[in-house]
Amino acid sequence: MLSVAAKEVKVKGKQKGKPRKGSGKGGAPRGGRKSPSEGGKTPEKNDQSDAESADINAADYIPVEKHITIGLLPNNTSLNVKDLCDVQQLDGLFRVHVLLAQVAGRQSPAFADYCLMAQAYVMGIWESALSASGPIIKELSKSGAFDKASSANKAKGKKPEKDVSVKEKPKRKGPPEALPTSHEEWAQYDVPDEVIEACKQEAIKGAGINNKTIPKPGLTYHYMDLLVSFLRDIGYNHLALPILAMMDFITRDILKSRALNTLVHLKSVEVCIELNMPTAALYHENLAGEPAIDEDELAKSREEMEVLKEKQLQVVKEEIRSKMNIDKEDGIELRAIDKLKVEKLKKNTVSGKTEASHLGKPLGKVEIRDVWTETAHALIKQGVYQPAREMLNEAHKNAQCFGDKETEARILYIFGLLSYHEAQFAQAINFCHEAQMTLEGDEMFWFDTAWLMIDATAADKSNRECHREARKMLIHALNVYTEVASERPNKESLTGYILARLEARLGSIQVKIALETYPTEADLVKPKVNEALISACTKMANGANKLLDLGYLRESVAIRTEHGGILWKLAQAYPDKDTKHSYYMQAMHIFRKAVHIAEEICENVQTLMPLQELRNHCLPVQRELVDAKLAMSDCMLDILRVYIDEERDKQLQEMRKGSVEKVLEEMISQSPDLSQEERDWIDLTKCIGEDVMSEVKSAHNLCNGIPNLKARALYNIGKALRLLAVHKNPNAPSLWELDEMNMLKMEEALLTEGETEEETDDTMDTTSKTYIKYSTAITTAKTQLENSHKYFLDASEILTQALNLALQHQFKDIAGLAALEIAECFGQFDPATTSMHLALYQSCQSAIYMEDLLMRAQQDPTCSQQAALLHQRALLLENDTTTNLSIGTMMKTINKKLEADWQALRRLVVLPNHLDIIRELPGDFNIVVMQHSPDKKYLYGAILDKPKTVPAAPEVSKKPDKKNMVPPLQSVTKARVVRIETSSRSISKLVEKFKAHKHEVMLLLLKAEYQRTAIAQRQKMLANLDDNSRKESEEPAEENTELEEDIENMEDDFKKLTGAMETYLKPISQQFYMAFRPATVTSQNTATIPEGKKDKKDLGPPEPVTETLIIMADPNLLEMPLEALSSFQSDTVVSLTRDFSLQMLYHRNYQDSQGTLVCVTHVQCMC
Repeated sequence: MLSVAAKEVKVKGKQKGKPRKGSGKGGAPRGGRKSPSEGGKTPEKNDQSDAESADINAADYIPVEKHITIGLLPNNTSLNVKDLCDVQQLDGLFRVHVLLAQVAGRQSPAFADYCLMAQAYVMGIWESALSASGPIIKELSKSGAFDKASSANKAKGKKPEKDVSVKEKPKRKGPPEALPTSHEEWAQYDVPDEVIEACKQEAIKGAGINNKTIPKPGLTYHYMDLLVSFLRDIGYNHLALPILAMMDFITRDILKSRALNTLVHLKSVEVCIELNMPTAALYHENLAGEPAIDEDELAKSREEMEVLKEKQLQVVKEEIRSKMNIDKEDGIELRAIDKLKVEKLKKNTVSGKTEASHLGKPLGKVEIRDVWTETAHALIKQGVYQPAREMLNEAHKNAQCFGDKETEARILYIFGLLSYHEAQFAQAINFCHEAQMTLEGDEMFWFDTAWLMIDATAADKSNRECHREARKMLIHALNVYTEVASERPNKESLTGYILARLEARLGSIQVKIALETYPTEADLVKPKVNEALISACTKMANGANKLLDLGYLRESVAIRTEHGGILWKLAQAYPDKDTKHSYYMQAMHIFRKAVHIAEEICENVQTLMPLQELRNHCLPVQRELVDAKLAMSDCMLDILRVYIDEERDKQLQEMRKGSVEKVLEEMISQSPDLSQEERDWIDLTKCIGEDVMSEVKSAHNLCNGIPNLKARALYNIGKALRLLAVHKNPNAPSLWELDEMNMLKMEEALLTEGETEEETDDTMDTTSKTYIKYSTAITTAKTQLENSHKYFLDASEILTQALNLALQHQFKDIAGLAALEIAECFGQFDPATTSMHLALYQSCQSAIYMEDLLMRAQQDPTCSQQAALLHQRALLLENDTTTNLSIGTMMKTINKKLEADWQALRRLVVLPNHLDIIRELPGDFNIVVMQHSPDKKYLYGAILDKPKTVPAAPEVSKKPDKKNMVPPLQSVTKARVVRIETSSRSISKLVEKFKAHKHEVMLLLLKAEYQRTAIAQRQKMLANLDDNSRKESEEPAEENTELEEDIENMEDDFKKLTGAMETYLKPISQQFYMAFRPATVTSQNTATIPEGKKDKKDLGPPEPVTETLIIMADPNLLEMPLEALSSFQSDTVVSLTRDFSLQMLYHRNYQDSQGTLVCVTHVQCMC
């Protein structure tokens, strides 16, 4: 119901009734008193007065208590919002509700309701205008008004106005006045020309959209822009599409501003990309055109500036003339008066008017400098920098000329933002300082500039103390805003938001400082580091709670997700079981809180509209929910792994116990007294497998059309299935112990070979308890084993899907982890498949490492175009979960240019057919892969070998009548795979020793070079002396003695280090030795020789078997002299080289610049 807000109050007064007798014409004064001019009354008049007194009602004059409503009551109280059809009324209601939302703030629970009501009024404007234009369009089409208007324009020779963009009209469904019914239609909705012409007709009255119904279009546009930002902040991005369409209509037909219309289309591009609508985004990009300043607008701006300068020149001339006409007697007073007049005239002239200045920013006129400023801001967010710089330069000149300090400060801030995006961090800080000096803005202006300064300081990697300086700035900002909050209690929500953001950011910076100072997991256990991290987590928790109370739910979710990740990292670092469990439970509590808040946001957004309309696109809050769920599922998978390992250790301990020990434990065992943390851990791990599968499946169903999130969800599902398969397996994990199992079987066979088999007639009693017990156990074990195999099968299938999707979109991190999980599924049962997936994992890891190295080597985007493009791509992907800029046109352009123009980026691409690369290599290539797991807990070793075909022994046939029979070919492979347990501490210590040894070798070489140079100079000096002096100067050379001792010490140290390396890699190197030892001739080989050629004279000497060996290792192992391993010192190995990965080998040696395969000579390296 539509009603006017009113307040009822109780007042004392006269009740309004009939008109008072005697009031007005010929009436008596109030109170019944006679006027002095009347005097006495005649009898006729007395009779008349008595008759009139009989009609007087006393209630009309006696004051009574009555409820009076302040305000105007509606004529029709049963009126509904849907019944409103006056556009001017709807526009007023829309502006009022946006203003209410702005005044209420995010802390108010009615904020979202106000925004939704304002959006509903905009929809009411659309419905009213389109429904009313239908009959008018029919009448105009019958009278041929559209044809007359077009022919009149052609006759006048009018060119199309520049404020109207040349548009490719989308295919229209239905009549022109049809209202769009879906978000996809609203995203590409363009008001038909027939509707625009109908709205200009007088017959439409107040239902059309024109200058009469929207008398203040600039103000309406301002509130619509404000509403769009509000809706995007709280997650209702899809509801902004009709508002953007209305803004397009207003700027194009009412305001007639091409620049403002271009800005609307750029904002529509942002919203469409956020909603994952690339087609609609491309449509608006085409409408916006090339981002550049229009020549007419630029000429008009400069003309206004010149006119203003002429006015200022006139003011100066007037001032000089007034000074010359000053009387000498009253010179001082007249001079003071003229000075005040001139200053006032200057002020009015600069502001462009001679009336009193506006309290806020005037919105009635479209200021081109404001439009250029906001357009530049939108372009910077989309990664378009050069046009944005040009617009900012022109806007800055205009603002300085007109003295618009607010716009000038805004331009300086955006200049700083542009410098930050271009990695000019010092320049960005200077721009922010200049903006703060230009305008004493409000709290949000100072917060934005201070936040940008903190970002620029923390991102400056050339300064080693960047994070510490950022921490100082944050502490200073917190102190300042704390004082401001105490001084301005009426702005508690605003200052509370700023303080919460700063406190959470301080915790994040503190975490980065601790992790940079102590990078290894072993350092995280130290009390000092642990205390710093816990303090940072406390700050982040306080900031997240404050933001949650103030209504900033999405910001709170992001902070809680980061907080949970830090606690998870601490849980992984601690070796102590109880402490590890405690941190895991704390992390899960934080993650669940974040997921709960994100689910609440997503439910509020999705329940507003039918789900069918939301299936074709993906909302930002939906992606944030998926990201939070996947982060929590990663932690849950780690908890599941820890729980499985602990249960497996308990199972192995039980298996090692004897029967007597088990009986004693059953007799003396008591019910355990569990602490509260142990009970919580049991409750957490009781159904952790089912919980993680539920969360990951839910995340997979929510990521519509987002390949990155979908690949992550598939990977987590596959990893969960693999862990459940290991957990369901009744036996100890045997995927990586196949060789040991085979050796045990051979030993048992040898022991039982000589024993006689004793046959007994006794049959086992099937009714005994022992038989029933063991049969039940066997049946249960078989069932568990079958379930485990099913889980393994499902895991390998889903992981393959994740791998293919990740390779298709070049998600190297997800592809590498999926390949490693597939290798874990197959183990030693299929060494060829496992080794190929290990090679793929290594290729992905090396590509990620080298890409990071390339980014660190080219941190300054101004040094080269490649560095600029890499930096620009990294910025676009920085907050891709919310912005979704990875599907934008700019990202596609950057990737295409990088791959087309730079060889480095082409070699970093991991091909989708990576598993088939081995077929392109020569047959004598033997590739050794050595790679650590991501947590350095395992070391994998594998031999990639192309299958070779050798003649097999012919089968014995009963009819050997065929001569010269070709024996069948048999596939022989050397593929092997092995996994050993290790730790990050051991590999880190070993790498540090080798680095120290290299440093000492470098010092020794410098010392030897110095001595060689000194000896050469001495010999040159002695060559100029005579024989007697030369003999006197020559002394026994003992300088090389110390150098030789140092060399011997270095050799001893090197032998010790190689011994430590042999010990570390011994389980893997043994497998390599078995693979590369010389083959022996067996009787099976001689069986394939025909009878007539078994003569020794005909055979000749056997050809030597040569092997070409290529070592591929991770960066830690490449710090070591792997060529010195004894397993590689074989007579069959004639070539020994090293490389980063199989992908790099393929790109380097078998792919030229044109993409064709070219085999190059392999370079041999000496050990």
